[in-house]
This record gives sequence, structure tokens and C-alpha cells, in this order.
Amino acid sequence: MRAALHLVDAPNLESEWRLATIEVHAARRTFEGILRQHTADSDPDYDRAWLRLWRAERRWNELARLMD
Repeated sequence: MRAALHLVDAPNLESEWRLATIEVHAARRTFEGILRQHTADSDPDYDRAWLRLWRAERRWNELARLMD
């Protein structure tokens, strides 16, 4: 993850949100690709991709709440 949310200042908030949006889309593409290739969810690649997606979505949601 990037900087802690409490360290994100207002002028950079929108920029951080845009970067988080890009990361969410990239993580989703990676995760979907792994889902297409693998059937077992015990694969380490699956676990890493899922965790990356979860972190990206969590950061994106937290930044979106700060923007409201």
C-alpha cells in the first residue's frame, strides 16, 4: 500500500484516489486471469492475487470515503 490514509493530504487525495482506481482495475484483471487458468483456490498465485485485490479495493474505498 502507499502512505497511510492519515498521511494523505487534501491536495493529493484525488491523485491518490486515481492511482488507487488504476490499481483496483489492474488487480481485478490479474485475479480474473488467474481464475480462468486455475480451478483450485489453494494455489499461491491465487492467494496473492486475491490479497492484492482485497487491499486495492479497501484502499480505494477508504480514499473514496475521505473524498466525501
